[in-house]
Amino acid sequence: ALYSVPDEYRTEEIYKAACESTGSMLYKVPDKYLKKDICTLAVASDGLALQYVPDKLKTPKLCLAAALQNPESFKYIPVEYITPDFCLKVVQKKGYNSISYLPDSLKKTDYYIELVSKDPKFLWYIPKKNRTVRLCQIAIKKMGFSTSSEAVKKDGEIFCLLHTSFYDHDTCWEFINSAYFQDAVKDFAKHSFNISFGEGNSLL
Repeated sequence: ALYSVPDEYRTEEIYKAACESTGSMLYKVPDKYLKKDICTLAVASDGLALQYVPDKLKTPKLCLAAALQNPESFKYIPVEYITPDFCLKVVQKKGYNSISYLPDSLKKTDYYIELVSKDPKFLWYIPKKNRTVRLCQIAIKKMGFSTSSEAVKKDGEIFCLLHTSFYDHDTCWEFINSAYFQDAVKDFAKHSFNISFGEGNSLL
């Protein structure tokens, strides 16, 4: 509706109402009205509105509000604000997959190590190429296990996340005896059988 309002009637209050309803309208706000309160309203409506917030108004608090509203706004947040603790607050509300929106400059093993040191659940969402031996060691220890085989015995899926250097006899043994592996084999066998005989023609 803002587009239908003549320029002479576009007051600060009009722009605030527009941004509160649709955060992306912040890009239409004249510089003289770009203040903390209107930016806060816009970000609360749409986290991606952060891209239109002047750098001088991008406080850690506002950036966190943006990320909690929409994790895609990570790309508009100053990198120095995205600490492991900041990231942890976001994933606790928006899910661990939120780290896929992190800036490329942070998608490095060193940063992932800091995340896993905070919460080992991050391991499930870290790209395989970044799951180094050191990262896996920290995750296993943080989970409360002393060895990889002990971890896999508790949860077979962990095996799929480990660096291949952890694939020793004991760890592999625990994996093939895990409920996770057994269920996967059953699902594969059932799927293959139905493909061979056709759905509805199963002998089972």
